[in-house]
Amino acid sequence: TKPLFLITLEDEMENAESLLLDALISASHELTLPEKRLLALALNEIGGRVVNSFRVTGPEFMEAITGRIEDSAYYLLKRASMDLYNRSINVLDSDSNASEICLRWLERCQYNQDEGWVELVWDPELFPSLYSLRRHLSKDAR
Repeated sequence: TKPLFLITLEDEMENAESLLLDALISASHELTLPEKRLLALALNEIGGRVVNSFRVTGPEFMEAITGRIEDSAYYLLKRASMDLYNRSINVLDSDSNASEICLRWLERCQYNQDEGWVELVWDPELFPSLYSLRRHLSKDAR
């Protein structure tokens, strides 16, 4: 059997991951449809791998949104990525509600206008929960 303090630490880690996933799901409901689709596109591309960044072009983004490429693709991609960068995720301690952690979806967002791509860099604290979030977003992003 495991020592008691190991069980407690494992339980706390599972609880923290559960709280973060719940906060991510809740925060994802407040995203606009282009933000959800950008996030879903990124999560589908990285799959279950732990990848800290994702690059998407305007045409790839528009095809994911509308199924066709439009002239406004670059503008919409830039706007969705910047809006996602500015969004926060608030994680409350379920036991006391006295502790709150504020995270961002993205640690960094880089837009290259000449080449028409955006690179999204995830907040490293989100890695454990991003794969689980993918299932929930695939339902909402349709």
